[in-house]
Amino acid sequence: MPVDTATDPDFSRVVVDAEPVEVFKRDGRSEVWRWDDDTGRAWVIKRFLHPPWKQRLSARLGRHPAQRERRWHERLAVAGVPVAEIAAGGVDSQGRHWLVTPSLGPSVYNWLRYCDAERDVEARHDFTRQLGRLTGQLLAMRVRHGDHKISNVVIHTTDDGTSQLHLIDAGACDGFKGTPLLGAALPMLLNLHRNVADAATYHDTPDAVKPTRADRLRFLKAMLEAWPSYPDGFQHLPRSKEFLEA
Repeated sequence: MPVDTATDPDFSRVVVDAEPVEVFKRDGRSEVWRWDDDTGRAWVIKRFLHPPWKQRLSARLGRHPAQRERRWHERLAVAGVPVAEIAAGGVDSQGRHWLVTPSLGPSVYNWLRYCDAERDVEARHDFTRQLGRLTGQLLAMRVRHGDHKISNVVIHTTDDGTSQLHLIDAGACDGFKGTPLLGAALPMLLNLHRNVADAATYHDTPDAVKPTRADRLRFLKAMLEAWPSYPDGFQHLPRSKEFLEA
């Protein structure tokens, strides 16, 4: 969904007054919910909940999670990584920071949890390849996502029926220059695998949606193809010029 700041709602008021349509998350760190505007557009609002004094201090130091999330979303977008665009951000009257992104679609986690695996084979293969390519793009730029899981990847379906995966919540990203590739990739892949396995447990036929050997090979092939070259010892991956300049 393209963001048009000229017609977007006044989110500073929405964050305070609007009633959530659906609550996605609420814990000690943040709360995330969906809100629909008068035109029918859906938005995801994220408000950080740690103490206001701590938020003010971290913001003054440039280390607030909201600032970090905005920086990484912008960097990844410039580098060509499909990531949800942050439409707005601010601070409420209590000193709590908030961010807004367009609601692009369901997470891959929920899709896998509720899909008909036997009928959605083509979509499953497509999402597996896209997830591998997305993971490969991050690693190719020497970016480690500390919360890399299918709960943080959403499916955006365009008007022509094409579905594309987009990364959300990129605030957990960090560079890993000097770290061996395996040391950065393995935690991401294990976290991804655990999240997929967890989604499968909610399915009526969990064995039908668990990753098969073919799924893993499909994912790895797409991940490797996202790398512009194979580095010596898989230690030093090139970073794109666009990313370095972001």
